[in-house]
Amino acid sequence: MRLSKILEKNEEKETGTYAGLRFSQDDEDVIIGITEEMGVPNPIKREEIHLTLLYSRKYLPDYEPATSTDMWAYPRGYHIFEGRNGKNILVLLLDSEDAANRHQVLMKKHEATYDFPDYRPHITLSYDIEDFMRMRNKQSVLDNIKDKYNILIPKEFHLNSEYMEDLNPDWEK
Repeated sequence: MRLSKILEKNEEKETGTYAGLRFSQDDEDVIIGITEEMGVPNPIKREEIHLTLLYSRKYLPDYEPATSTDMWAYPRGYHIFEGRNGKNILVLLLDSEDAANRHQVLMKKHEATYDFPDYRPHITLSYDIEDFMRMRNKQSVLDNIKDKYNILIPKEFHLNSEYMEDLNPDWEK
């Protein structure tokens, strides 16, 4: 390969690296069911359901996703936060020692970057819940969700595959 092609190929990869974990199909069914039962506006699509492992603005050329995983995550409650685009995002927070350990291993091994102060495993249920937010504050929406919908949350989720892709820094747009 010519040097110009190698340099050109390297320039294409300056976008960074994103890595995530996928859920079992049964757990995806549960997540979709939760969003439907709750009437979540702008719910996440099945093919977008994931748990973020890495969000590194540094490209990680030596990173290879695990060929299979047997990780577990345990729901701990809903949370609403404001995204970089100003929209309210609804997530289901998770405890996952497996994902947290994998995140730390990958961060250290690849000297990856991470834009957020700490690693908080979660499933995004909607990137825009403005219809839920009309005439309410975040706490009253969360209280309503907790009162009505905590029974929908399973005890655990199975994470069965890891994947990577080029980082899209404009994903929230």
